[in-house]
Amino acid sequence: MTGANKRQEMMKKIAVIVNPAAHSTKAKALLQEIREICHGADFLETEFAGDGLNKALEAVKRGYEIVVAAGGDGTINEVVQGLKGSDTIFGILPIGTINVFASELGISRDLQEAWKVILGGNLKAVDLPNVNGHSFVQLAGVGLDAKVVKKTSWNLKKRLGALSYLWTLLKVASKKQRKLRVLTHEGKEYTARFILVGNGRFYGGPLQVFRKACLSDGLMDLCLFDKVDYISLIRYGNGIVRGDLTKMKEVTYLQTKGFSVTSKKRVPVEVDGEWRDYTPCEFSFGSHPLRVLVP
Repeated sequence: MTGANKRQEMMKKIAVIVNPAAHSTKAKALLQEIREICHGADFLETEFAGDGLNKALEAVKRGYEIVVAAGGDGTINEVVQGLKGSDTIFGILPIGTINVFASELGISRDLQEAWKVILGGNLKAVDLPNVNGHSFVQLAGVGLDAKVVKKTSWNLKKRLGALSYLWTLLKVASKKQRKLRVLTHEGKEYTARFILVGNGRFYGGPLQVFRKACLSDGLMDLCLFDKVDYISLIRYGNGIVRGDLTKMKEVTYLQTKGFSVTSKKRVPVEVDGEWRDYTPCEFSFGSHPLRVLVP
């Protein structure tokens, strides 16, 4: 088989899941660029929010060897829900605002370079944690950050971009945060006012919060925060930048195979930057890792 024929055969096995909602000249140009870069692959276009899951399930059923998510962390999370438990290989074309998971894996935001990674065939087995059965690849949160995600409207994000979350944070942080009770699978108990959970190192972009985290160590990294007020949040932010967040007495850093969170009244939970659920919640690992194409 010639090189050209091999490439053609490979293309038949790749499905690219993409949101076709191009409401601007820039968006239309981006979609056209993706189609040109991924020439020969099949495209499955989502029709509504959450449809990435359905398209991924369809791709697995149709026997695609590789399924690519063209989008941000939200799109990635949707597609992963449809791939979990299968042997289908996952690829990423990062076109979202932040793309934390792509950054974690070292995948370039240059689409040509990202496509080369997909064609390169280098695989990494990635742990797939979940909360109440819903999987996530990079991060999760209980309490403060989940409230921010839940309360930040689409219109505000459209107007302010990433600053919209800061605006909401200033409002949410002014209110008292409910106490959370944490019980790890190893039998240890903790309390916190909010919790950040890492499968990888990064949170919210280039912020390396979980410095001991590894995508394939079978452990989730937790930061438990005892205080929530403006001064504490500024200190936490400075601690992240300086790299000494976990040395603060108000912060408990730990690694665990799984844990549960309860509270007297329900508290929001987010996964991969999207509001998902409420407490009580159970965090654990799926038995089947995700096979991801990496540089």
